[in-house]
Amino acid sequence: MIEMETRVRKKFAYPAEDDDDSDQELDEQQQEQLITNLRKQDKSHTQFYKRAFLPLPLAASLLYIPSILLPGNRRDFFTAILGVTSLLSTAWILHFFPPTLQNRYGTRDRKGKMPVYAVQYQAEGPIEEYLPWLNGAIGAFLAVSAWLDGRVETAWRNTLPAVIFAIIMVVRRQMRPVDVEGLERM
Repeated sequence: MIEMETRVRKKFAYPAEDDDDSDQELDEQQQEQLITNLRKQDKSHTQFYKRAFLPLPLAASLLYIPSILLPGNRRDFFTAILGVTSLLSTAWILHFFPPTLQNRYGTRDRKGKMPVYAVQYQAEGPIEEYLPWLNGAIGAFLAVSAWLDGRVETAWRNTLPAVIFAIIMVVRRQMRPVDVEGLERM
């Protein structure tokens, strides 16, 4: 005789409101301490990212010094100036443009949270708004012109500003601050 095993499916039920042992309320002192700790942790993470990645564009700009001091031709001199300008702009963006949160649409959901699509960096002036775009254009111009030129020995060096700029922009995205003001409102 063949025996068949049957499984009984249980209906999913949300936990009762009375069984709310996992969510404990924090008193005001604990909330203030938590917010203070979050601010300190956020500041230390930002400083870590700056110290870790700021030497990258500065060290890469040293590769262009021989082409500036002893230029072989005008094109090498011009690309070296553009490369140094791009790398120093990248370092400037990393060090002096701290990312801040801005709610582009001014909307929050029912729980008071800001939607992810509404978060962007806030530019405080035209330099902060246009320097990253200009720097990206310089890096792209150098990369495209290097590969169209066909000289392999200088192509990697002229592609370096675009690669470092991309890395730094990813790092800046990781430096996005915690929305402490949103936590305080809650």
